Amino acid sequence: MKLLLLSSLLPAGACGGASPPELMSTGEHGAWACPFPEEAKDIKSAVTVSSVYIGADGSPRSVRVLSDPGHGFGQAAARCAMTKRFRPAQDEHGTPIVAWSPPITIHYTR
Repeated sequence: MKLLLLSSLLPAGACGGASPPELMSTGEHGAWACPFPEEAKDIKSAVTVSSVYIGADGSPRSVRVLSDPGHGFGQAAARCAMTKRFRPAQDEHGTPIVAWSPPITIHYTR
């Protein structure tokens, strides 16, 4: 099982002078290793889009699933995102702040 993450990053100016939060290094560039949902045992691929509310300490606080193909993929993506560590957004002075991430697209493939 392989889970591939592609995140669309906003330019710094899109956050009103603040920098958006970013995913911290996960080893293989852009890849998360998260299991397929049980109810998707016969499905070979799916795509979800989520946004993560990230604390000033870089920890995920909550996840908003923006696009869910069903079969448990939205919940699986949310659970997976809650286990990750992020580089928090920063205000115009470089101080870490809480913020929603840009949309994160996750491609599940087997």
